[in-house]
Amino acid sequence: MPEFLRRDIVKLSLLLLCVPVQYFLSTQWESGLQTTATEWFVETMAALSNSCFSAEAWLEWIAQTLDEFFNEKPENVRNLNATIGETLAVEVITYRNDNGYFASSKKVRSPKPKAVQFGIGQVVKHKNLGYRGVIIGWDSETRAPVFWIRRNYPDMTPEKWRETPFYAILVDVRDRSDAQITYVPQEKLKVEKNKVQHPRLGDYFVEYVEGEYIAQSWLQRQYPED
Repeated sequence: MPEFLRRDIVKLSLLLLCVPVQYFLSTQWESGLQTTATEWFVETMAALSNSCFSAEAWLEWIAQTLDEFFNEKPENVRNLNATIGETLAVEVITYRNDNGYFASSKKVRSPKPKAVQFGIGQVVKHKNLGYRGVIIGWDSETRAPVFWIRRNYPDMTPEKWRETPFYAILVDVRDRSDAQITYVPQEKLKVEKNKVQHPRLGDYFVEYVEGEYIAQSWLQRQYPED
């Protein structure tokens, strides 16, 4: 089959699939996350159409992906209050799952790359937004959905994504009203020494000693060099 015809089949299939998927999202997802889910779908389909020219393989893959996406949707996504909106923190919580996004991978971070300047338990402050928080995880390079990176950091090239360490931050509730987790590039952070207030501190840390939090044993095993 000619390559241009295969591309046409893929594009036509995508168009036919958009209507039922949009209907599903509008009826099953809270309004605050419908755009996020739609962008995820568009990004995934666009990547697939550019790389897959076998109609049979494409149909098999898309069926499996949609089944996993719709049937394994995290419980916290179903229960999010639509009035929260699509904030950075909401999306980080939503996608911190077994895919390893937003520093949630269970992979042991060793050896620690020299480029990673901060560590678990360090208190930091966002240079631009001014909120304080404590680091609960890091990735030596960006681990997040592509659409999320492009929307929140549009000036970052793919090369920059691979070179920039990112950190998961428990945000001080005195600086933001909700108990949030954010995912921030290293260049946006600076060291802070004050204690942080957050209802989930005890899940990650044992105590606060001399400007830093001491990690729980499970977190120490995951980041042995911090």
